[in-house]
Amino acid sequence: MRHESPDKRLRLSMTYPASTGRNVDEILRCIDSLQLVDRLKIVATPANWTPGEKVMILP
Repeated sequence: MRHESPDKRLRLSMTYPASTGRNVDEILRCIDSLQLVDRLKIVATPANWTPGEKVMILP
């Protein structure tokens, strides 16, 4: 799975072997995080963050 931003920067790359199942929840979590960070600009999401949880404010 690849996700490029409108300005053609690669934002996410997830590579799995063909024999390995995909974790759809993790893919959706990553997309939610990218959208939140793009919208708010001054936040970062910690590991295992899920929508609705606290985020970190960047200095």
